[in-house]
Amino acid sequence: MTKRSAPPLWPVILVRARRPWLFLKLVGRACETHSGAIIAIFTACLFASTTALWWETKNLRADSYIAFEAAQRPWVAVEMSIMSDLTYNESGDAEITIRFTMRNVGHSPAVDVLVIPTLFMGSSERARAEREKSCEGLRKRPPADMGQTLFPGQTSTQDVRLSFTRQQIIQANKSLPEPYVLALSLIGCVDYRVMIARRDHHQTTFQAELLKPNTSGGLSVIAVDEGRIAASSMRLVRFLAGELAD
Repeated sequence: MTKRSAPPLWPVILVRARRPWLFLKLVGRACETHSGAIIAIFTACLFASTTALWWETKNLRADSYIAFEAAQRPWVAVEMSIMSDLTYNESGDAEITIRFTMRNVGHSPAVDVLVIPTLFMGSSERARAEREKSCEGLRKRPPADMGQTLFPGQTSTQDVRLSFTRQQIIQANKSLPEPYVLALSLIGCVDYRVMIARRDHHQTTFQAELLKPNTSGGLSVIAVDEGRIAASSMRLVRFLAGELAD
């Protein structure tokens, strides 16, 4: 004789749901019968909710740290000004002194602050590419007390004597008719670190063209055969699209 399996309880529960005590008794029997599956489903739901909560907490902590760091970390701004006439030495190298004024506009000290400028002759796009290349190399330098420390609100000035050799002038003008021009760009960056995370570099980059007023009221590049040019007769025009801060 074939043994019949017990009929499912759920239809009975639904039919007799109007009898509360019997309904609860049948629900209890159903839970006992399927206790393993119920525990497995509950455990899976608990694991999924715990994982989702952990992930959201992790993202919230990361976002909070980024916001806190941006608000409390140092930010170093830089301004540039011409401090000397443009002159040529006995070898024909162009020389000029630029003053860099750095100010910590953030809320914590900036350490190991270095300004690394250079003169470059070429298009704005090539100047930006050269600046990115040179500044990226600074990010690889190990922690060292090579630069100065700037506290919040503190300002520091540094005069840097820059030169562009005669050979560089000739090389940059090789595809141009004489007279030679001195279409110089001032490029570079201020590199610094945060005191509590000294392995992480931050940079403020700069890019500007050295020009002089012309007779039509505009600005033009400097011709080499003009010789010495007074500081008051030159302008540093910043190329804002080439300036970044991180």
